[in-house]
Amino acid sequence: KPSGIYPSCQWEDRAIRRLVGDGKLSARLTGNDTRSTGADRECPICFLHYSQTNVTSCCQAYICTECYLQVRPQKEKHSSCPFCNHYKLAVRVAKDMNNEDITKRNEEEQCVIEAMIKAS
Repeated sequence: KPSGIYPSCQWEDRAIRRLVGDGKLSARLTGNDTRSTGADRECPICFLHYSQTNVTSCCQAYICTECYLQVRPQKEKHSSCPFCNHYKLAVRVAKDMNNEDITKRNEEEQCVIEAMIKAS
């Protein structure tokens, strides 16, 4: 079921359900403006947070299913990665974040905040 952030999707619902059911694509979830849990990831395209995302094979960037379906048209054989411009965009379901991953991300975010404060 579409999350509603895009007005339309060129993919057939049956094809999406098959990819999700086969574990090749994360579920179509409704994103949140903020993290619901510490393990949520932010999609760098729509800037919404999701409990389950996909990760690109080329540059390991996270992308929600709705954005993936927009940047990777079903009828096209290949589509380039919106992050690194690799000629063949492919994704897999991202692993859940463990406590170590969450701590590392929080530390990196804190460093960015501190750098922004120093720069201003």
